[in-house]
Amino acid sequence: MELLSVMIKMKVEDINKKQRTQLTKTTDYDFVSAEKDKNGVFYSHNSLRLIGVDNRNFSCGEYRVKEGAKIICDYAFAGCSTIYSIIIPDSVEIIGERSFSGCRSLREVIFGNSVKIIKGFAFKDCKALRRLNLPESLEEIGEMAFSYTGLKEIILPKSLLKIKGNPIVYNEVKFISNSSNFVVENENLFTKNRRTLISFQSNVSSFIIPNTVIAIGGYAFWYCSKLQSITIPFTVKWIGKNPFAHTKVKIENLSKNFIYKNDLLLTRDETTLIGCYSNCKVIDIPISVNIIGGGAFNENEAVEIVLPNSVERIEDNAFENCKALQKINLPDSIRYLGNSIFDSCSLLKDVKLPRYLNYCGDSIFAKCSSLQIIEVPVSMKSINKSMFSGCSLLENILIPSSVTRINRAAFYQCRSFKEIVIPKSVQYIDSLAFRYCRNLKAVYIPDSVKRIGMYAFSDCQEITTVRRGRSTYRKYDSMSLIATTPGNKERIKRMLPRYLHDIVKELTYKEFINRNMELYENVKTEEEYDYGCLERVKCPRCGDWYYVDDGVCDTCGYPWNE
Repeated sequence: MELLSVMIKMKVEDINKKQRTQLTKTTDYDFVSAEKDKNGVFYSHNSLRLIGVDNRNFSCGEYRVKEGAKIICDYAFAGCSTIYSIIIPDSVEIIGERSFSGCRSLREVIFGNSVKIIKGFAFKDCKALRRLNLPESLEEIGEMAFSYTGLKEIILPKSLLKIKGNPIVYNEVKFISNSSNFVVENENLFTKNRRTLISFQSNVSSFIIPNTVIAIGGYAFWYCSKLQSITIPFTVKWIGKNPFAHTKVKIENLSKNFIYKNDLLLTRDETTLIGCYSNCKVIDIPISVNIIGGGAFNENEAVEIVLPNSVERIEDNAFENCKALQKINLPDSIRYLGNSIFDSCSLLKDVKLPRYLNYCGDSIFAKCSSLQIIEVPVSMKSINKSMFSGCSLLENILIPSSVTRINRAAFYQCRSFKEIVIPKSVQYIDSLAFRYCRNLKAVYIPDSVKRIGMYAFSDCQEITTVRRGRSTYRKYDSMSLIATTPGNKERIKRMLPRYLHDIVKELTYKEFINRNMELYENVKTEEEYDYGCLERVKCPRCGDWYYVDDGVCDTCGYPWNE
């Protein structure tokens, strides 16, 4: 944390490239110390980093990044549904990973003249994006940076030096290269001298990779639905993250550096599984495999996957979107689990994490909406970012005493939680940790907790709407008890928003466990305006539409009736 603070104070020009790209990552502390502009966008105190957006208050259609900002951080605008235009000033040099991911209304991006790096997945799922003028300053594009957009043409500027994996999934995109480092041949994108195949865009059913190719980039052939067969030549020595996922192709492998058997693509020594293309409902992985590669099973239709005790490492996104997957064993031999490995495995019900896990990534079980039972090993030091986000059927979890931090959005939208006990080992509960846990009624927070992040327990209420004539009522059945160690009440209240202060009580852990299970009633009913009978007016200042009730614009406060 101290190193990060020092780096932020330094001028970005004086920081080397590796350190600059690390500055796109954010922590809960960044948001606590940030300054928020009138639109709900957070900037670092020196305005060099655009940290993120308060989605509750952000409703801009067009947004201009503050002049002087040099970095747009990872996930900064992710999921913003209202933004349709973003203006990036000349000061910005780096656009972070997934920074605009899921901005489905975004149709215009105006780049400044200093953008050097666009990181991976930066504009993923920007469905309305049809046209993009990349700046002449651009040096690097990350993998899948423009995936699932409406782009039909990408012009690579003269300044471009590096592309990390396929920047866009197959949709017959036309690449035009003005850079001497990349060439386009038969619609396909290669590095110069055709040494690496980056993106396949040809409209053919059969393809033989040229003999000049020694490397196949990650995601290179994703979603090539018309492609039926492909030949890997003897010259290929390296293959990136599962390049043939979602293709349904017949693979002919002529390279001695890889083995293709039983619909599995493996490295020559059979220790790394690159991709699985089997249609079997139960898949057994060979005992020789030590590593499950990134995206290896992405959108596979298997119901059960059996991993051998030889597996030690599972890379990022390995089982992402395996929507039929119900059962998988994670042997204790596993020491490393990457990011989002089970993301959107909506039928996965019960998982036991490896006992001796050394590293566990973010968003591992995000959107596993059927997950009901999870056993967390005592080796884990933290519940990582978005680890159980969207696990709507997960009723409870025993957090082991080894955990010292509950990271950002760790249990976001775990709608079945009723009661949570935070162990005495936990020191930090980061922002959004339990947000939208609609049925959460009671929480025990020990005196070991030093900081509770913004919105950690926000929107933890079940809302029922009732209409009576022209009036609308909402019943809020909210969280009713935040218990803490005797003598710690005032300290906890200083970490929480005022609306939660009334439900903070002092109880010992034993009293909390043995209390009368009839929870304190915390139900409120509020009458709301019947907006259907109000006139709709467009604000002359900000241009937003709003309902007239008191003659003041809900968005910018403009008094239209004066």
